Amino acid sequence: MGMTKEDNFNHNSRDGLDSHPFGKGHFLPKMTFLGVISLALSNFGFFALFSSVPLALSHLLFGKTKSLIMCVLMTGALIAVSLSYTEIFFVTGVFFCSSVIAFTVSEGIKKFQPPVEVLIRGGLAILGVLVGLTVAYQVLSPMGIVETIESQTITTLNKVKEREEFQQILSSTSEQSAILNRFVRNPELMVKEVLSWIIPSTVISVFMWIWLTLIMLMRNSLVWKRVVAYPFSQRELLTFRMPFYWVYPVIIGLVLTVGSSFEQVPEVLGTIGSNILFSLGIFYFFQGFGVFSDTLTYFRIIGFFRTLLTILMVFFAFQLIVLLGLFDTWVNFRKFLKNKKDN
Repeated sequence: MGMTKEDNFNHNSRDGLDSHPFGKGHFLPKMTFLGVISLALSNFGFFALFSSVPLALSHLLFGKTKSLIMCVLMTGALIAVSLSYTEIFFVTGVFFCSSVIAFTVSEGIKKFQPPVEVLIRGGLAILGVLVGLTVAYQVLSPMGIVETIESQTITTLNKVKEREEFQQILSSTSEQSAILNRFVRNPELMVKEVLSWIIPSTVISVFMWIWLTLIMLMRNSLVWKRVVAYPFSQRELLTFRMPFYWVYPVIIGLVLTVGSSFEQVPEVLGTIGSNILFSLGIFYFFQGFGVFSDTLTYFRIIGFFRTLLTILMVFFAFQLIVLLGLFDTWVNFRKFLKNKKDN
């Protein structure tokens, strides 16, 4: 009698767990080590986006139950400590979010979902939960969500203003200082900016976090694939393409944004347009990054120089990668690379 997909998964998982060095012996020190690495990354700026990777590895190597217990205990400990030391409240939030991202990605992998499906389904699921929590807060809280954001933004701004390093920035003559001074003199303007960008920033953060987690897991799949026999690779993620019909919302968003900048449409429509552009832009970034990666591979750019170019493009030419992905919808740059290679 043939084995089902679930039977095959369980069989491969047991075989891998018996043979893989992470699956033998005392799991607690190894799992705790991964949790500590995640906690450390949660406090390092941009690198906090990678804090979900050790936790996802823990889920894949040691199982959902053990890893969830560890995440709950560590989050509870952080919350308890943050009541006395508010400085680590941000780290607590990052660690909790990374736990959610890690669970979402690892469960998708265990269900043998293709990487793109893990990305889209996982991102939409998390956004759906956030929307539900927002609606519940709006209904149950005496203060609405907008009023809460306004109150928290102004409170945070007032606390930041008291810091010595912030005062030094304000006293300088840099462009950054001019922008900060404008917000300090008019806190309502700061609130308006936060409300305008909260939706696209949330969409970008969720999908980028999942995408980076998947990329890192796929690049280091030898660590866990003997435990979870996942049949996909990084290649499936890098060949992501947006359906053509998504260019129409992009065009609408562009028209609204440009029209608002020339005062031809109301400002609120301009905000909606920019929200559309940035929210969809992250997906065209994924598509453009795949084309960029294939281009580096075609020209045999490897090693440190490849890593350097990738970092420079991601950090300093993010918009160019987005445009590359958008134009790839029409041009299909990979076709030219293949044709040139074949010739």
